[in-house]
Amino acid sequence: MPRHYTRTSEPAHWVRWVIPGVGTMTYLGEDYDRGELIELQGHIGDEKLVRLGYIATVDKNAHTCQCGECGRLFVDERFRDMHGRRRHPQRFQDDSVEGMVPGMESHMGVAAIRDTLGDAEERQLMQEAPLYLDKTKATLET
Repeated sequence: MPRHYTRTSEPAHWVRWVIPGVGTMTYLGEDYDRGELIELQGHIGDEKLVRLGYIATVDKNAHTCQCGECGRLFVDERFRDMHGRRRHPQRFQDDSVEGMVPGMESHMGVAAIRDTLGDAEERQLMQEAPLYLDKTKATLET
């Protein structure tokens, strides 16, 4: 079901970080996928979510995309496609490398291997969208 935003324009924030292994971030009881647009409700923890990098401000030049299956909005096509593979697998049945991660390197290139430890998603998140741990209140107070 499409999310209904109360503002006249699209939400000004997007989900930058999700819980590894779960693949979502929960805000006010609602699950959001990575890259999904989110309308902050002015709660006490909203500032911290933005400051630490769990949520980011949407760039004014961003080309947002909508999922054709459920109507959710995303900050770009890459995140919409990630959502589609996860939430609507029937549309991506030909994708036989799901769950594969870059692995062993050799002079011939990189071989893909399955993530058996379950931490590939967290490593990828930390590489692509590291949290702003230098902006914690404890760090800022020193």
